[in-house]
Amino acid sequence: MIREDAKLKVGFLILCHTDPVHIGRLARRLADTEQFYVWIHVDRKAEEAVFRREISDHPRIGWIEEREDCKWGRMGTVRAELKLLEAGVKAGCGRLVLLQGLDYPLKSNEELLAFFQARPETEFLRACCVSDSRDVYHFQRCRRYWMLNDSLPARLWNRLNDWHPFYIRSGRYREGETVYHCYWGSAQWALTGACGAFILDFVKKHPGFVTYYSHIFPCDETFFASILYNSAYGERTAMGGPEPEKRYLVNWRNLHYFEYPRQIRIFRQEDYDDLRRRDELFVRKVCSGQSEGLLDMLDQDAGWCNGSQPVCDM
Repeated sequence: MIREDAKLKVGFLILCHTDPVHIGRLARRLADTEQFYVWIHVDRKAEEAVFRREISDHPRIGWIEEREDCKWGRMGTVRAELKLLEAGVKAGCGRLVLLQGLDYPLKSNEELLAFFQARPETEFLRACCVSDSRDVYHFQRCRRYWMLNDSLPARLWNRLNDWHPFYIRSGRYREGETVYHCYWGSAQWALTGACGAFILDFVKKHPGFVTYYSHIFPCDETFFASILYNSAYGERTAMGGPEPEKRYLVNWRNLHYFEYPRQIRIFRQEDYDDLRRRDELFVRKVCSGQSEGLLDMLDQDAGWCNGSQPVCDM
């Protein structure tokens, strides 16, 4: 049972661009707990109004008004995540959990809260240092220079860089006498409020760092990890610091369970038994329609009813 005097506020930061029906369900499910708060960033390319129609006004669900164009692996996604992070920090959340739009809890809200209450100072972001890697899979992420805009020169440069890679960077960012190594790993994270505030302050004070990572691809898999692991917070991660190099994102699963054979798999009702045995807190990815039966079963386990259409017996 959750103690009544426990006051941890958990902020769920949802980054989305599609499936407003699912986003509505996810936000309502999380916000059903008094200590849970939700902020939603809708990709600037999407029509935000259709997302808002899925969620009536709720005191614990907020929206990011200044939206970013979130192309995969580019700085717009990082800027959107920073805005979500800022909203959670300003609200005084002690835990900040990044969710991408097609995620869903595998555990009940009570279990989620208990998990974070038991780990008040642990940072959940897994990564390895790639600055000095000899594996092309890793060192290409910090030693190639990408022009991540849609201009014709940028497209030509990136096409050439893809065909014949130019490893023209040192793999680390230098600012005066300080050297910041590059770390790569999980794009999903769950940080303490103190760490979130530190990241926001770091970004404000180090614009050169932001510019440097604006030319790394995919930058959302390196930006937050590189700030965290170049600080004392890197010693407070669940794994106790940076890990040995491993290829492929499935080897960096954090609090999310996902499968990535050729593209990220969509889970369905027939996956329920396997998913319920997982230790992870969330599953990625699910969607309205294809995953409806699975989501109903997870909600029933959690004792939650989906709005006006009950999926559990009260």
